[in-house]
Order: sequence, then structure tokens, then C-alpha cells
Amino acid sequence: IPIILVLILSLLDAALTLTLIARGARELNPVMQYYINHGPEVFLLVKYGLTAASVLIFVLIYESLAPRYRLRSTILPVFAAVFGCVVFWEIYLLYVSR
Repeated sequence: IPIILVLILSLLDAALTLTLIARGARELNPVMQYYINHGPEVFLLVKYGLTAASVLIFVLIYESLAPRYRLRSTILPVFAAVFGCVVFWEIYLLYVSR
């Protein structure tokens, strides 16, 4: 569930970011600004791709190390919570920018 939640929130974050930019906001992350300048499709693809790749790498590393070291991970739920906070912030910005 945390993996799916992170991926969905990442897409929602990207969509809200593009909506805010259309209303006059600007992207503060220079890497993402570069991709926004290449079009919304490129931005969405890169943002989702980076998130999906990060989650995949984490899961692969965790699955190989967890049994050996008895690890218990809460990192994906933390990522989901962070993305959730970002999405709520963007919704708030959309609300106050009416």
C-alpha cells in the first residue's frame, strides 16, 4: 500500500504543480524547472519516472538486506507522508490563489 500511495501522490503532486504554474507560480527546484521548460508531458514522465525508480531501488535493496539484518523499514510510509504534506500544501496554495 505505501508503494502505491507514494506513486499516486507523486502523480498528484506533478499535476498540482503544473496547475499552480499555470496560475503564475514557479517551480523552485531547478532540476524540475528544466523539465517543465521542455513541456508538461516531459515533466510528468521525468517526475514519475524518478519516483518510481527510487521506490524500485529502495524495495530491491530492502528485500535483499532485510532478511540478513532483521531490518524493519518505515521509509516508504514516511515518503508517503511527505508527499501527502506536499499535496496538501499545493491544495492550500490553489485555494488561497483564487
